[in-house]
Amino acid sequence: MKKFLLLASISVLFWGCDDETQPSGGGQARIIVNCPIPNEALGEVFQITTSHSASALQLPGSTDLFSVTKGQNVSCVLSYVTQGTCKNVEVKFELNGNIIENRNYSMGGNDLSTCPDGYTKYINFIVP
Repeated sequence: MKKFLLLASISVLFWGCDDETQPSGGGQARIIVNCPIPNEALGEVFQITTSHSASALQLPGSTDLFSVTKGQNVSCVLSYVTQGTCKNVEVKFELNGNIIENRNYSMGGNDLSTCPDGYTKYINFIVP
């Protein structure tokens, strides 16, 4: 009987703690951008606008951390105007310190010449 009670007690403790370790979704997120620094002397410009962070971004760099919930849509707009050359732009979505999604684009150009991904890109990330 004592062995049964000991086994039952250990089982309750084991399964009772299991729920506390399950992730609830959401948390702290940010968008990280890696790309060549625009040459302002040539009129090159990079800008990012997000639905959750209004901070200025120094390249390479990231937005400030912002709170998100599971299933939430995080949108951003990248604008990268260059003088005739396409630039590689890497965009990462980080959630709770882990990279959730990584995207690569060939952006740049201007009104006269455009790169494969254009000089303006609309991006959406869904929080897992």
